[in-house]
Amino acid sequence: MTVSASLGEDRGICFREKPKSLSKWSLQDAARRLLPGHKGLHRCHCAKAWGGSVQVWRGEHGAFFTGLQQCGSIWVCPVCAGKVAEGRAEELQRGIDYALEVGHGCMMVTLTFSHGRGDILADTLTGFSKALRALKSGRSYQALMRDYGVLGEVRALEVTHGQANGWHPHTHAITFSHRKLSDRDRFRFECRLFVLWRAACAKAGIGAPEFGPGVHIRPAKDAADYVAKWGFATEVTRSHIKSARVGGRTPWQLLADADAGDQRAAWLFREFAQCFKGKRQLYYS
Repeated sequence: MTVSASLGEDRGICFREKPKSLSKWSLQDAARRLLPGHKGLHRCHCAKAWGGSVQVWRGEHGAFFTGLQQCGSIWVCPVCAGKVAEGRAEELQRGIDYALEVGHGCMMVTLTFSHGRGDILADTLTGFSKALRALKSGRSYQALMRDYGVLGEVRALEVTHGQANGWHPHTHAITFSHRKLSDRDRFRFECRLFVLWRAACAKAGIGAPEFGPGVHIRPAKDAADYVAKWGFATEVTRSHIKSARVGGRTPWQLLADADAGDQRAAWLFREFAQCFKGKRQLYYS
C-alpha cells in the first residue's frame, strides 16, 4: 500500500522519524549543522527527486519514503551509509559462501601501523596509502601471494580516533585463496606479510607496525563461522559505521559527541569529513 505526498513548489521537506526511534536521523541533522557546505547532505531525504512524487511505502521493516533525493555519502551521512553497507554486505556474503562451497579458503587480514596523538589525519592517510602501494607492488609480495595461492581480496578502509594515540586508519580485507590454509600455513603467511608490511611502512615514512596488531589474520572454518559467529562480510562492509572498541571513537561516535556539545569532537569530525571526501570505502582487487 502506498500513500502519495506532494511537495508542491517547495524545494523540499525533511521527512524523518523521531530521533528517539532512529538515531541515524538525528545524527544526519547533526552532520548537516557541522558541514554547512555539503549540498548533497543538506538535500538528502529533504528534497524531492526530479520527475516524481513522494510516496510512503510500508515494508517488512516498517514504513519508508520514496521519491526523495539521497546523497549516497558513506562517510558523512549515517542514513545512506547504512543502506549502502547493507547491500554490499549481502553481495560479499554471497561471494564468501560460494568460495567456501567450491573449496577455496577465506581469511580476514587487518593492516595497521604505529601512530600518535599529534599525527595529522591527512598526512597519516597519505602515508598509509603509499605504504599499501609499496607493499602490493613489490615482487616479494607477489611471490607471497603465489606461494599461498591467493586469488584476490576485498579491502575496506576504516578509521577511528583514540584519546591516547589519535587517528587510527587501517584496512580489513577478506582474502580468497585456492585452498583453505592450515593453522601452520596461516602463521607463516602472517609472518612473511608482517616483514613486508613493516618494510613498506618504513619506505612510506609512517610508524613501524608491531607484530600482532600490525598484521592480524583471522581464519574461518566454514561458512557458518562467517554468518553465525564472525560475520566477516558485515564487519568489512559496515566497518566505517560500527562502534569502536573501548578507548576509541568512530566518526559516528565523534558526531554524536559533537551534537552533545563536545567541541573537540566537532573539530575532529570536520577533519575526518574533509580528509575522507572522495575516498573509496571498499576496494575489489
